[in-house]
Amino acid sequence: MKKQIISILLAAMLLCTVFPIAGFAVTMGDVNGDGKVTAADARWALRAAVELEILTKAQAFRADADFDGEVTPADSRLILRSTVGLQDLIEREMPDFPDKDEPVTVTRPEQPSEQQPENPGTQPENPGQQQGAQSDYSYLAGYDFRNVRRQYPHAVAENGYVVTYTDRNGDLCVMTYIIFKIQSTYSMTTLHNITTGQTIHNPSKEYDELARRAYGAKHLMYNDLAIQALEAEAACIDGVHSVITTGRNTGKGVYVDAATLNA
Repeated sequence: MKKQIISILLAAMLLCTVFPIAGFAVTMGDVNGDGKVTAADARWALRAAVELEILTKAQAFRADADFDGEVTPADSRLILRSTVGLQDLIEREMPDFPDKDEPVTVTRPEQPSEQQPENPGTQPENPGQQQGAQSDYSYLAGYDFRNVRRQYPHAVAENGYVVTYTDRNGDLCVMTYIIFKIQSTYSMTTLHNITTGQTIHNPSKEYDELARRAYGAKHLMYNDLAIQALEAEAACIDGVHSVITTGRNTGKGVYVDAATLNA
């Protein structure tokens, strides 16, 4: 009996030697590879989608939650939904990348340049929204950066962007996104709920934490708010990216230049 068991084990070892396993199962959405899918993975995927984060080939594989071969904001939304039980992410076999730890740059399509005028901060960005509604709240980006300079007087703003939207509760919300430099480069996302007067820093993370602690209807509400905030954050980052790369604002909001922010 013992000889048979030993023979079976030896045969199994021989098969693994002759036919090596190509990869191993990984949880899709676990971008940072810590064994769990969290809002941090969603934000990492979002930053990679807009070229603010460089992923390795293995990380990019795990971030591609919808299996379309690209890391996009849609992947970050799927990952975030999975953290609150509204999306099931499966395990897939990791390809046997010989260079899986090598960085890979996410390829983004060229922004259309013929649809927008040269001045990025003064023209309508979204045909479905009135430019006045967007422009009226662009001053909030300057307000947020002045708060930064109260703590860090030497901070210098580089770019800003403002997106206005209505959340699932019917509240008018304004998302501001600012890139600034102190010694290194930082970014800051702030949500201003115009209807309630509430100001939330890092809103997608805040709503995600509230969703984890809530139950029933409140859980679903905070989850929806987290997804909307993440989408608005993606729109801000995308808008800044369009101005930096093409000189034109092809996004959904209002671009705020450095001179305005630093005034």
